[in-house]
Amino acid sequence: MDCANVENLWIEVLKQNKKYIIGGVYRHPNSNVKEFTSELDCVLSNVNRWKTPCVLADDFNIDLSKIEVNVDTLNYV
Repeated sequence: MDCANVENLWIEVLKQNKKYIIGGVYRHPNSNVKEFTSELDCVLSNVNRWKTPCVLADDFNIDLSKIEVNVDTLNYV
C-alpha cells in the first residue's frame, strides 16, 4: 500500500484454493490521530478493491477511553 503515513504490510495467503489477505498496521503513539484515520481509510480502501477476505492485525495506539473528550478519537471509532 502507498498511503504515506501509515506503516503497513500485507501478504496474500492461499489455503485450500481460497485466497486471503493478512495485514499489519501500526500507528506511532506520537503521530496525529486525525491524519492516521485519514491514511488508514486510504489503506483500507485499497485493500477493499481486491475483493478478498482480509484479516487485519494492528497496533493503533489510540486511547479509546478518550472517545467522549477527544473528537479525533471519536472520528476514528
